Amino acid sequence: MELIQVLRQLMANTFFMYYKAHAIHWNLTGIEFAQYHDWFSDAYEGLFGSLDAYAEYMRAVGVKAPAKIADLAALAGVENLSENDSLIVMVSKFDSDNAKMIQMLKLAVPVAAAASEWAIENFLAERLEHHQKMGWQLRAVMNS
Repeated sequence: MELIQVLRQLMANTFFMYYKAHAIHWNLTGIEFAQYHDWFSDAYEGLFGSLDAYAEYMRAVGVKAPAKIADLAALAGVENLSENDSLIVMVSKFDSDNAKMIQMLKLAVPVAAAASEWAIENFLAERLEHHQKMGWQLRAVMNS
């Protein structure tokens, strides 16, 4: 079922974006430390909070959520980050991952609708809104 694969990929990408946001939160430096530290704290909390919903929606359609990190890594398309990356590189990589999530979610919403999974469709639409907001916020800060 296409919906199951979509949910698995979105969960995997969300998991690695969560971790990346946390790693940025831990490792960033510079004059804007406090602003980014707080923003990435909010980002990883929002991403982490959605992981359980992805897993529960998978269970609702009859499959179990991936349990192996290797399985999540194989499904994810996020770019690696180094603790030595500059702030602008870390933010840029995170923004790129977020843009991929937006595109994935735009494709996923109609998949859920076609499967008549209205609750999943609503959840995915809410996640799309969340990622779009993160996107404009990141672009606003990077262009300042």
